Amino acid sequence: MAVGYKFYKGAEDEPNYDVVIYEDNYYSCVKSHVKTASNYPTSDDDNNNGYWQLADKIEITATKLLLATYALVKNLGVEVIEMKDASGNTVFLAKDGIVTCQTGTFNNITVQSGTIAGFKVSGNGLTNDPFTNDAYIIFRNDSKKAFAGIGGNVLPTSSGLRAMARFENEDTSDQWGIGANYALILSAKNAARNYAFIGSGNGILDGYIAGFSFHKYTIAAANTIYQGDLVLNLKKSNQFIVHCEYGNSGVCLPKLNAVCESLGIKSGTNFCLKITIISDLSNTQNWSVYGRNKKKSSSNTYPWNTEQLPLLTHWDGSNWDDCAMGSGDSLQIMLVYDSSRTQTINGYTTKYTARIINRQN
Repeated sequence: MAVGYKFYKGAEDEPNYDVVIYEDNYYSCVKSHVKTASNYPTSDDDNNNGYWQLADKIEITATKLLLATYALVKNLGVEVIEMKDASGNTVFLAKDGIVTCQTGTFNNITVQSGTIAGFKVSGNGLTNDPFTNDAYIIFRNDSKKAFAGIGGNVLPTSSGLRAMARFENEDTSDQWGIGANYALILSAKNAARNYAFIGSGNGILDGYIAGFSFHKYTIAAANTIYQGDLVLNLKKSNQFIVHCEYGNSGVCLPKLNAVCESLGIKSGTNFCLKITIISDLSNTQNWSVYGRNKKKSSSNTYPWNTEQLPLLTHWDGSNWDDCAMGSGDSLQIMLVYDSSRTQTINGYTTKYTARIINRQN
């Protein structure tokens, strides 16, 4: 104890009764006092003022019943420990390897196993093993109309529904003056393909969904048809602006495997995806959008007659090899893969098509 510490003899109006160990002997405080550098047990100050009394030192005590007002035990081995409050209620019980505690404050706890409500401590996390309950975690701030919850079901039983996650932000206070509420913020970036969310099923929203990104591609030479994942790059966006200052050139529509990869789906999965292609306002040359065709390349091959390229179809039920685009023109296309189709158009298969749904020229 530091100099200045107050020792108590255990009077009725005092908070405790002090016992100290000095030179391997026990001393009990018999006169309340403040510690100095010179009033330790057996010192002259102690002898003159009667601060400390040497306690009995007994090697072994064997008894059926031990009653003590205060006890300091260095090493306690017992079969049962029971603590009660002033009303006689058990607040702590250690018996048969089980500890039951009604209340308390615990610091620096390391829990390696066990359960917390409906959760089980497992490895580095919590699970609801054996996975037969609707355990959940909920965070609420009712004054701000904020709710965040995840679990087996975070909807009230009265709803008759099940939801695994629920996020609500209906705050009306505009606490920080931003004028906006966010219920959920997601981020995925820095990979070749990034998905902020992905799943199966329908989406229903009392509002609108807006994607504001676009991918811009610049045609770099004349007399060239550009194709590949980096041209109309669906990993970046489904809205494209094409800049062109070279004549007799164009870009191919996205290949089938590129669409599947960008959507994160397996090859052969049916899909319907809308894309928008816009010719840049500052273009000095016309260019074309190409679908599957039988045009011959400069090397006398037919690189664009492949089922990887969609057949570009129009409103008359036929197809075009390409669609010319002047400055400011726009084209909306629905990329459709329908594995059940067996019909042909002008000798082309029609499982993978690019259906023009709007053209402005």
